[in-house]
Amino acid sequence: MDVPHTHIALFLDTENLAGWLKHNGVEHLIDELSEFGLVTIRQAFGNWGGPNLQGFQDHLNEQGFDFVHTFHPVSGKNSADIAMTIEVMKVAQTSLDVDWFVLATGDSDFSPLFREIRSLGKHVVGVGPHSPLSESVKRFCARYFYTDQQNSHRTICPPGLEGAIHLTRSVLQESEQPLNCSVLKNRILSVDEHFDEKRYGFSSFSEFIQAINGVDTRRYGDHQVLCARLSKRS
Repeated sequence: MDVPHTHIALFLDTENLAGWLKHNGVEHLIDELSEFGLVTIRQAFGNWGGPNLQGFQDHLNEQGFDFVHTFHPVSGKNSADIAMTIEVMKVAQTSLDVDWFVLATGDSDFSPLFREIRSLGKHVVGVGPHSPLSESVKRFCARYFYTDQQNSHRTICPPGLEGAIHLTRSVLQESEQPLNCSVLKNRILSVDEHFDEKRYGFSSFSEFIQAINGVDTRRYGDHQVLCARLSKRS
C-alpha cells in the first residue's frame, strides 16, 4: 500500500476566522488536507487570554494544535499577522521535510509571505472567505479553500461525471493494493489535469470517492489515512 510522505504545516489565525471555527471549519479543512499528506505541524494564533477565544481552546487542543499567544498592545489591532509570519518562515527554514504550507488567515493580506514561501519551492494553500483580496492572493496558491463555501446541490449525473468515475476505476484497477487517496488523485490528475471533484458538486475528493459504487474506502494507520480500492464484487 502506498504510504503518504507529504508533510503539511497548518497555521491558523483564530481571531480572523472565529465564525468559521464555530461551524467545524477546522475539522473539514484537516479532512481535506489528509488527502494530500500528514498535517504534522498545527499552530493556532490568537489572544488566548481574551474572552473571544476561550471557547475554542479545548476543541483545538483535541485537534492537536499548539497555541501561540499574541496580545494586542493597541486596541483593535490583530498582532497575529506578524507572529504567524515569523513562525511560518522559521518552519520553512528549519523543517525541510514540510512540503505544503497552509495559511488560514481569513481576510488578511499575506501575499508577500505567500510569494516568499512559493519561491522556496514549497506549495502554498490559502484559507479565507470570498473577497477581492482572496481572488488576488489565490494566484500564489496551489489550492485555496473558501471558508464561506456553501454546499453544492448535486445533480444526478453532471456533465463529465461518468468519465471521471470511469477514470477513477481504471486507475484503481491498476493497483493490487488499496491506494492512498492523495496518490489516487495525483494519478487521476496525471491523466486528466482538469479533473476537479467540485465540478461535480462534491466538497472534497474523499466525498467523491465514497460516492462511487464499486469502490471501497477504509482508513489505515495511526493517522487514519483514507485509502480506496475496487470492491471485490466489481
